[in-house]
Amino acid sequence: MIENDKAPSLGESDDLLSRAKELLVELGAGTDSKVDLIDLIDKLMRPPTSTKLRHYLTWEYRFVELLRERSRRAARDTYDFIDQNMRHALYNENQFAVLHSKRDVIGESGTEILDLGVYKGGSTRALSKSFPSHSIHGFDSFEGLPEDWSHAMKGQFGELKGSLPEMPKNVTLYKGWFDETLPVWAKNHVDKKIALLRVDCDIYSSTKTIFDCIGHYLEPGSWICFDELIGYYGWQDHEYKAFSEFLDKRRMKCDYIAYGLTYTIVRLK
Repeated sequence: MIENDKAPSLGESDDLLSRAKELLVELGAGTDSKVDLIDLIDKLMRPPTSTKLRHYLTWEYRFVELLRERSRRAARDTYDFIDQNMRHALYNENQFAVLHSKRDVIGESGTEILDLGVYKGGSTRALSKSFPSHSIHGFDSFEGLPEDWSHAMKGQFGELKGSLPEMPKNVTLYKGWFDETLPVWAKNHVDKKIALLRVDCDIYSSTKTIFDCIGHYLEPGSWICFDELIGYYGWQDHEYKAFSEFLDKRRMKCDYIAYGLTYTIVRLK
């Protein structure tokens, strides 16, 4: 029976380790004599050490089981969604390999490629390499998440602290929050058609802002690559939710082209 519901402090854990070391010395550890493990375990399990040890191990077990259950539920819900909607879609762990293989058909569907969530620039550079004749537009605050997400706190992914990464010549970066930069972009590109929209902003509010600001540029034939549409605990509440609302509002459907552990590539129809 655990005496209370608090995990042992770091100091208490250190005490356990110190006690274990003392017992090892008492039993001959570090000399040529053999350690009697049964005797060691017996001494470790005597009060008060036994209570603290059981407490510590039980707390760790609870934490591990919590994470396992989250993963199981996320995997189950994701598998059900895949089974219902993506039975004929390609599975590939590398979204950029898929986009590169589809570059010709994607390129024919429009002139502009937008990367929403540049972070350190790896995804934007990959798109630039696959679509050298297209204009690549990268959007990011470069200050991290604007609010807490299921797996990250507000401000995470903001290592660049507002600075812009270096980019190839066919890339233009737009620094700022989506609700500030996307309306300006839309106003200056009224005669353009989006070939590919890559969404890597994680949270619902940012994804919704994307569709609110430039959703009218998306037409049947447009491609969208979501970096975190599925595959994690709570995925139904973020990019997926905003995309579902967009489809309902526009009365559109999509073909699921490819997916990985979390990313999904779709083509509107």
